[in-house]
Amino acid sequence: MTVTWVDGFIADEPSPSPSPLDPGLLVGDGLFETLAVYGGVPFALTEHVERLESSMAALGFESLDRKHVSEGIAAVVARAGDSITGVGRLRITVWRTGRALGGGGSSPMSMSVTLSAGSGPALGLVNTSEATVLTSRFVRNERSALTGHKSTSYAENAYALREAVAVGATEALLFNTSGDVAEGTMTNVVVDLGDGLVTPALSSGCLPGVTRRLVLDWAAEAGLALREAEPGELTRGIVGKPIALLGTLRNVQQVSRWDGINLPHSEALLELARVFAGNMHHALRA
Repeated sequence: MTVTWVDGFIADEPSPSPSPLDPGLLVGDGLFETLAVYGGVPFALTEHVERLESSMAALGFESLDRKHVSEGIAAVVARAGDSITGVGRLRITVWRTGRALGGGGSSPMSMSVTLSAGSGPALGLVNTSEATVLTSRFVRNERSALTGHKSTSYAENAYALREAVAVGATEALLFNTSGDVAEGTMTNVVVDLGDGLVTPALSSGCLPGVTRRLVLDWAAEAGLALREAEPGELTRGIVGKPIALLGTLRNVQQVSRWDGINLPHSEALLELARVFAGNMHHALRA
C-alpha cells in the first residue's frame, strides 16, 4: 500500500493538481528526503528535516513549515494504519511552483509526503544482505550547483544505477573529477583500508547522508577507527578493498563483489554495522 499527501490533502481526496508548468516538474527543481519508518515512527526525522532546510536555504526555496511536515506525516501514517508492517519508506518532497526558470528570490512551493512498504532490516538488527557494485562510467562533479543536495534532478543517478543493474549489480559507485570515489547513486561509502575505516569527505562531492553522519558520530562514541578521507586517498586503486554502503533502509550493508572482484569479509565493517543497529534501536525506543 502507498499513501500520498499533497499540500494538505490525502491523494484520494479533492486536491489541486500540480501545474504542468511548475519548474519542479519541468526541470526537477525540487528536493526530497527518504526516511525509514518503524511502527509508525520515522527514524532520524530531525536530521532529515535539518538537511532539507539547509538545502532549501542554499537553493533559494521559501522556508519549510515544520508543522506542515508533521501534519503530512501524521496523515499518511494514520491512513496507512496497520497495512504497512515491518519497515516503511517515507518520502518528503518539495518543489518550486509558479515562477519562470531562472527567476530570482524565493519561490512558492508545494510539498508531498508519501508512505509505502520498505525493504530494510528489522529495527535493531544488522543488515545481513550483501550488495554487489559496479564502478560507473559516469563521474560525480564535486563542483556542481547540486552537489551536497538531495535533488529531484535524479536522472544522472538513475542512468548510472540502471547500467549497473543491467549487468547484475545492485549499486553503482561514482568517482569524482579528481579520481576519488565519492558515493553510490543512492548511498555513501565506507572503505576498510586495513588500518582503519575511511569514508569520503564531503569535499569529494558526496551527499551529506544522514546515515553517514550518524555512523561517524556513533563510531566515535564506540571508539571505532573511522575517519574522513584525505584528497587522493580513495582512488581507483582501492577497488577490491572491503567496503560497505550506507543509507536509509540499508543502514550499514557490506559489499560482496566490486567490478566482478570478490571482496574479503571485514570484521571492522561488521562491528560498525552492529554499533549502528544498536544505537538505532536505542534512539527509537528511548
